[in-house]
Amino acid sequence: MSRQSEYTSLPQEMDDDTDRPKDNSHGKLYKLIYWSSILIVLCTVFDGVLLSILAYRYSFVLNVPSLPATKPLERVSTYINFDRLYKNQSIMSSPRGPIISLTRSQAHVSSADPIKVFPQSTASWMTYVGTVPVSDRRLWANSNMATIMQSRVLDYGMESCRLTISIPHMNDTALISSELDINGSRLEVWTLSTDARLDVGALSWNTKPVRSKYLGSIRLAYGETHQLGPWSCSAGSYQTFEFVCPAEVDCRVDVTTVGESQIGVYLMQYQTA
Repeated sequence: MSRQSEYTSLPQEMDDDTDRPKDNSHGKLYKLIYWSSILIVLCTVFDGVLLSILAYRYSFVLNVPSLPATKPLERVSTYINFDRLYKNQSIMSSPRGPIISLTRSQAHVSSADPIKVFPQSTASWMTYVGTVPVSDRRLWANSNMATIMQSRVLDYGMESCRLTISIPHMNDTALISSELDINGSRLEVWTLSTDARLDVGALSWNTKPVRSKYLGSIRLAYGETHQLGPWSCSAGSYQTFEFVCPAEVDCRVDVTTVGESQIGVYLMQYQTA
């Protein structure tokens, strides 16, 4: 019998490397880390540039000098070039009588409570169409209280103003309401320095405009009318007044006039052009 030998191949290293599947996970991880690092560096550089730009602009803003406080814009004049027109002496305007400008705003302030803002009147009439606000004007002054009133000058060429205080007769209850005997009471009248319309919703003793000129004093009595002035008042301007009791004088005035008529406090304007 012949012995048969079996052939068995020995394992080869090349066979192992060829047959085994390659593992690329380490290469992918390396690439991910590489590109992530580049992205982080780029973001850091971008943030640094952005912060530098913002810091530069902020420092520029800080170096800009502060602008002075600006005045409120002037009201647009409806009488453009009227001055040039009436400088021509050959053009004569028609004579006109005085006109009346009623007070547009009024408020009360107290030196005893300098931050208090007094509420506005809510008086009204009941009519067939509903309630209608009453055009009431209250002149109220004593040792602590003062009344602020403001009118607006109407019409061009009517720029000579007189402040008028007209108190109806005591028995004229349709036009006046008063609980005090004001006969003989004396009030001082001042003009206030402001070119703007009063904000009566924020007006107090501390916030009222400063006094600019003493107009004079008046002694009140029922059934009498007094005037102060005249002075030059440009068309469209606001004229603001303060009514106070003289210092160290015991006076008490509380008079309310109603209606769109020539009573209470108002401006009389006289022709100038």
